[in-house]
Amino acid sequence: MKITCLLLIATAASLSSAAEPLRIDISRDTWVSSYPTEVEGSNGASPKMKFKGVQELALMDIDASALKGKRVTKAQLHLHGEGAEILQRLTVSTIAEEWTEGDGTSYKKIPGASSFAWARTGEQRWGGDQPDITAVINGSGGSLWGFADPTPRDANGWQIISVDPAVVQARIEGRSFGFAVMDDVGSEYLREGSKFTYRPFLNRYVSSKDDKKKHPPLLHPLARRRPARHHATTIYQTHRCKARHAAAFGPTSRHHAPPNRLPR
Repeated sequence: MKITCLLLIATAASLSSAAEPLRIDISRDTWVSSYPTEVEGSNGASPKMKFKGVQELALMDIDASALKGKRVTKAQLHLHGEGAEILQRLTVSTIAEEWTEGDGTSYKKIPGASSFAWARTGEQRWGGDQPDITAVINGSGGSLWGFADPTPRDANGWQIISVDPAVVQARIEGRSFGFAVMDDVGSEYLREGSKFTYRPFLNRYVSSKDDKKKHPPLLHPLARRRPARHHATTIYQTHRCKARHAAAFGPTSRHHAPPNRLPR
């Protein structure tokens, strides 16, 4: 399977213990859509995941047990592109509520599977009684988020996105139920002299864990065990909207620069 790879570097506050490399698979993934006829659709068994501005976003998760007791100081998400459109700036957020991958494709409505409108379609709304998933991601519902520009797509089709360490740490400590990944750009335009080309809501595809090309999704952390006494992880205070964060902290984030490449 040629799929997502979430790569982490994790270190404890104390430098006394040696770093240990780990390899962790992406355990579940899906994508959801806010398009009116697709808000209850499931894509948990699709071989691809789709990003389309604010309209379509992906949900991913890992088995974090191998990272228990460790502190994350760097994290990278590796995504394999499918199709001509490359990834641009992405937001990666915690998910403040449990979700269900389901076995749907092509936006099929699957009772109990997560969709844009439902934490469990037909059974449980997001955030108790909220209208959609935006109640539990990107700063809402106690969620954390960060954004970054990916590296250019390499010769093998991969792009790397830096992830705020606090987003991954929350998953390790049970304060999150995975990662919501959203395309921040959506539409693009190109100007060549007097010629203007507008490209609205591009479809950007990456491989999912259900891709059949025998390249499974992977998590490669470099980690040190958290000591008995440690300094608290420093994170920024999240806000309910990104505009407020930008106003308070400026237009860039601490992981905005292209990340150093680490082995897959």
